[in-house]
Amino acid sequence: MHDDDSLRVFDLACLDLETLGSVLAGSDWLAGCFDPVTGDVIQAFNGEVLAENGNPIDLDEGAWVVIEGEGSRPSYRDMEIFVDSVGDPVLAGRLRQALEGRGAFSRFRHEIHLAAEPMRNAWFEFRDASQQIRAIGWLTTRHYVDQSAGVVAVAGLEERCDYALAQAAGAPGARLDAVDLPARWADVIGLLDRGETVVLTRDDHPWANISPVE
Repeated sequence: MHDDDSLRVFDLACLDLETLGSVLAGSDWLAGCFDPVTGDVIQAFNGEVLAENGNPIDLDEGAWVVIEGEGSRPSYRDMEIFVDSVGDPVLAGRLRQALEGRGAFSRFRHEIHLAAEPMRNAWFEFRDASQQIRAIGWLTTRHYVDQSAGVVAVAGLEERCDYALAQAAGAPGARLDAVDLPARWADVIGLLDRGETVVLTRDDHPWANISPVE
């Protein structure tokens, strides 16, 4: 494992910010490792970092730098920020309830899965951009990326976050393409039980409504 973090300054375009952001979202001390020579990022599984052939990598050999997971708090805060921007009051209420207590992450994922595609897309866009902002922070703090380049990249990612939150404010909460109805009928039943109307679409246009019986 190599401790000298000044081997190389990278062009951000050459780095996998998505993978680094996902690794940093982990809760383990050994969430992954970074190669300061090539810029490669490898995620750890069950406390081990595996090579392409499936064999564990000896982090004491070579120039690998351990990536410590940030824990759940930054990711939880992302969910809180997103929920506060959701314009559909029914969905926003369900998402807030999902965040209460243990198991919040799995409940939140379930509720997002039930939401309409525009809302799901808004969440994934916001989450990914937020994780990449933290990845750039990790890189610039360790001088793998020029500070000024990091500032410019973060500004662009913050615009993506703002756009995603604006989309969440206006996206419908329960919208489903008619061809997907048979495969997701159980989801529709769950939404109707909660008192929510499901809008069926065809070719991205509203086609029919399924409403719960009063």
